[in-house]
Amino acid sequence: MLILNLFANRQSYNLMNVYSDETHMAALLLAEEAASLPPFIYMEGIATQLFNTASELGLQWAPFVNPGPTFYPRIQGFCSTVIELVFVQPDQTLTAQVTRVHNAQGESDHIPLATTLLISADSGATPHRALKANREEQIHFVRVIEGEFAMKVDEHAPLDTPDQIDAVAQAIADLFSAAWETCSREAYREHGLPEDWKLYRKAVKNAKRVFFDSRITEISITNKHTWDLMSWVQQRKLPLCKAIQYQGQPCHALPQLWDVLHNTYNSASDRPFNIDILNSIPDMPVWEWVPFSALEMREALASCSNVSAPGPDHIKWSHLKMLMRWPTHVFTVLLLLTNACLRVGHWPKHFKKSMSVIIPKPNKPAYSAPKAFRPIVLLNTIGKLIEKMLSNRIQFNGVTSERSLHGPPFFGWTPVGLCWTFYIQNDNFSGLGLLKFSGEIPVRFR
Repeated sequence: MLILNLFANRQSYNLMNVYSDETHMAALLLAEEAASLPPFIYMEGIATQLFNTASELGLQWAPFVNPGPTFYPRIQGFCSTVIELVFVQPDQTLTAQVTRVHNAQGESDHIPLATTLLISADSGATPHRALKANREEQIHFVRVIEGEFAMKVDEHAPLDTPDQIDAVAQAIADLFSAAWETCSREAYREHGLPEDWKLYRKAVKNAKRVFFDSRITEISITNKHTWDLMSWVQQRKLPLCKAIQYQGQPCHALPQLWDVLHNTYNSASDRPFNIDILNSIPDMPVWEWVPFSALEMREALASCSNVSAPGPDHIKWSHLKMLMRWPTHVFTVLLLLTNACLRVGHWPKHFKKSMSVIIPKPNKPAYSAPKAFRPIVLLNTIGKLIEKMLSNRIQFNGVTSERSLHGPPFFGWTPVGLCWTFYIQNDNFSGLGLLKFSGEIPVRFR
């Protein structure tokens, strides 16, 4: 069995050729391991037993354009027959154009087969864009956002209804997107041109030189652990290539992978909970919600790490810190928007947009189990900033909003967690909902 892995269009494509002997050893082995194999777009083999295996891999038989035998034996007494079969994805059975190439047979007793597969990098994928990490590019990006903010967002705009809040939040999202399109550049190798390939090789070479020079300096001068260099010359094992399995079934499609990760990391969502502990806490008068101050916003922003990954809006914490050097127009608008969200009880759609990233956990023996990966969710930065302000208010001042728990401040995570669970299950948030009134409570809900 020969497996060829191609990378194009930011995807991996697997092609397989199977040559089985008279005992069909390769075909039988392939049938046993079909559930653990990654998805394939092409399989060709000398075995009629491949039909069931191809079906398990999601492939279908592709007919020949010029039908006829594929095997012409040189031994007398043997008849010409068809023993080579080609299997492709269901949507390519007609476009594959499987052709027997007679003039390329040579001295072999098998006729080569030519197949057309649609795996081009120019299949309509959105080009990946990036912003250079140097300080000049980052400052220019922030300046463009400030200019767009001054022209498109009015700090005196009304924020009394959900529609008005959504309008301001969408204007901010649009200007972020426009600034990103203006300042970012397409990454290397997006068009498959020789010039892009040369630029890519040059960038990789420079990055490797900088990395290894720094490592050599660290090992030989800083740490003086010369033996650490031995790991660079040792043999490295190739990573295993297996499909993720869930409940004994392989996952070859993106919707299947999404359901598997959702069921794996949300397995405790239906577990019962006991809220009797809340009965021992006496009720106290309701406190009025105090609007957020500029100091609270500055303190929440100052505690954010500059190396944190951005969300779909591409805005990092370092960008937001430069934009919100108090007092600025951006700072005033975002503070007004934050207080309006709590006053009206509405969470803008822009804050709910997220991007899920699946990260392999290091040093795992195999990556065929869903728990060998760690999913993270990247939210838009402004929404995360408001959540941090809410978290700080809840954590240090207690839960005091008339829209929340109608009770005393809590200074332990167990009562607070049970309160949140009870009110979430019974939908007692006056329209705020789970995502609309959630702070980052790091201890209880991890």
